[in-house]
Amino acid sequence: MASGNAIDEPQGLGNAPFSLQRLVPSLTAGLVIGLLEVATAISFAALIFNGALAPFASYGIGYAIIGAIIGCTVIALFTSWPGFVGGNQDVSAAITALMVASLIGAMPASATAEHIFITAVVAIALTTMLTGLFLLATGHFDLGNLARFLPYPVIGGFLAGSGWLLITGAVSLMADVPVDLAHLPELLQRDMLARWLPGVLLAIVIMVISNRIDHYLILPGLLLLAIIAYFVVAWAAGFTTAELSAGGWLLGPFEGGSLWKPLTPGDLRGVYWPAVMSQVATIAAIGLISTASLLLNAGAVELAVDTDIDLNNELRVAGAANMLASITAGLVGFQQLSMSILNYRVRANNRFTGIVGVAVCVLALLAGASFLGLFPKMIVGALLFLLGLSFIVDWVIEGWSRLPRIDFAIVVTILLVTAFVGFLQAVTLGLVLAVVLFVVGYSRVDVVRHELTGATYQSRVVRSREEERFLRQHGEEIYILQLQGFVFFGTAETLLKLVRRRAQHAAQAPLSAVVLDLEQVSGLDTTAINRFSIMKLMAHTRNLAIVVCGANERVRTQLERGGFGKEDRAVLYFDSTDQGVAWCEERLLARRPRSKVQPETPAPAFLARELMVILAAERKIPEAEQEKQLVILEGMISYFERLDIAAGTKVISQGEKADALFLLASGQLTTGYTLPDETFVRLETVHGGGRVLGEIGFFLGGERTADVVAQKPTTLYRLTRENLARMQKENHQAASLLHRLIANILAERVVRLTDVVRILER
Repeated sequence: MASGNAIDEPQGLGNAPFSLQRLVPSLTAGLVIGLLEVATAISFAALIFNGALAPFASYGIGYAIIGAIIGCTVIALFTSWPGFVGGNQDVSAAITALMVASLIGAMPASATAEHIFITAVVAIALTTMLTGLFLLATGHFDLGNLARFLPYPVIGGFLAGSGWLLITGAVSLMADVPVDLAHLPELLQRDMLARWLPGVLLAIVIMVISNRIDHYLILPGLLLLAIIAYFVVAWAAGFTTAELSAGGWLLGPFEGGSLWKPLTPGDLRGVYWPAVMSQVATIAAIGLISTASLLLNAGAVELAVDTDIDLNNELRVAGAANMLASITAGLVGFQQLSMSILNYRVRANNRFTGIVGVAVCVLALLAGASFLGLFPKMIVGALLFLLGLSFIVDWVIEGWSRLPRIDFAIVVTILLVTAFVGFLQAVTLGLVLAVVLFVVGYSRVDVVRHELTGATYQSRVVRSREEERFLRQHGEEIYILQLQGFVFFGTAETLLKLVRRRAQHAAQAPLSAVVLDLEQVSGLDTTAINRFSIMKLMAHTRNLAIVVCGANERVRTQLERGGFGKEDRAVLYFDSTDQGVAWCEERLLARRPRSKVQPETPAPAFLARELMVILAAERKIPEAEQEKQLVILEGMISYFERLDIAAGTKVISQGEKADALFLLASGQLTTGYTLPDETFVRLETVHGGGRVLGEIGFFLGGERTADVVAQKPTTLYRLTRENLARMQKENHQAASLLHRLIANILAERVVRLTDVVRILER
């Protein structure tokens, strides 16, 4: 695998590549791959060097074959998976053909054929070079996975559109007539149908047979058989090769008979640069689509061969291959899916296969233009039509049953725009649709992780029974929203609607506070901040409090700069949701009617009544029995010793032996633990009479798991193990009531915890 930014070193040609067992399949697969590389190079060159560039088609074939040789060699030597085969790509070739046709249209009327040719070749070389730079940079910065974020239906639309370009290009190549509405009557004439319809039928036949017989020799075998049959029929009809060539049925004859025409510095003076610059957007689209196509190919190979492939290394390798190919005006090329899978299926997945394919391409190049000019246009057109038809079948015909309707509609829309408006417009539409899909898809992600109220979610402040009862009755007035992710205009609007709906809900208690838990929020956009400001105005109108909790520094700064500031009386900031909810609870409790006033120094009788409330929650106890139990509770408390604690005193220390049970009479205690850096983490705050502390460690006989510190002057009653033993010996009823009391407390905690968990799992 690659490390850093360098391309991987060659890993050899496989495990014993020249053993007979591996040599035979490698040679066979390499020969087939080489023939297909030559055939596709001829097809793509004929597609691009058409019309005004037809006299230079031999040079175009040479550029395409040399580019395939360079790409296949570099990928074979440096790929992270030895079975990868590289070469010219159909999608980029189709778009390049469109670009060249548009470029020719932008040339001045005075331009000579030589100037048009030189300008087109330079544009092709720049396209390959810039695509290589884009691939190389994407891999260099390890951005291979980011390119996968382009939505699947958008990529499908691009591929379907490329298929249409290949199909129309194939028909145009065979008929020597542009495929558009203006030339449709001419294409349907009998003599013209004879030029392109047999190629279309041949492509369909090859596709049907290939789908039914899965063998790597089917495609090259059928193409070879079609070539032989073509010449047999032609010669039987009395046509010579020269007559076929003169009648436009063959690719040749090529002027000069050469497949190679290197550009000189003098030739560059003939480049019409305004025409080249007019294609910048298309060149950029080729780079983007090539990157997405490469990653699609690599991902499909990963699944087929069940192995991990270093995507960034493949991008760097393909980038380097295109950079080198651009020197010779080669076409854009990268790792091929079908040929790589073919290599794997014949168990020849090693680097030697690619080298054999390169050798076949070199032989074809040495054979010269006179030999390659004998290729029938019908066969070349059939191969192009077959490639284009495969895209249409995959994404339109089979896509109807495979894709969701909205995704299928996007594919068809991009295809139709490509066919009737233009590919560049289709690319623009595709990018717009990608953004729309992202916005729609992300807006469906619920930014509200949990929707709670003060009745179902309480702070970690342990209060008196009377206060807890009041909060349960009026907790619906506190609306708690735990948010998550990035809040943008789509999700922020949903959030605002939730708050507005709750504020206007007449069937529920009137809203007094909205708690926004932003601890899991990574950021906000400007529109989201605007929605928060609208929420603030609603808070002023309805006398609500907006309580912002847990916001990180960046989010809080965004809110404050957007006018959601802490100076506003309707907006409050807290470091945690627990603190914010505790503030809301205190605000509610401030208006509760106080039927009882706790004495400054609670007597055992007062504590007994507080404990009686806990016991009475177990079942309905008659008043006569309650009086008896109050007496028993007062007797139980007599075994406790009273402690008056000053504020700041540590009552319990983490790690010490749990040898006492405590009963809070008055004051306030905070429990928590200390981190290694001496930071104190608060667990809960306890105040109000009748609260029991330290019961778990006391009855389990372990060590204290937290610190307990007095926040105010506090009165406690402590029960030691010795006094508990004495109680059990002297007063069985008091001991039994104590155990029932502890059991009730623990059971109540479990019930509350279960309720919270159930709510959070919704």
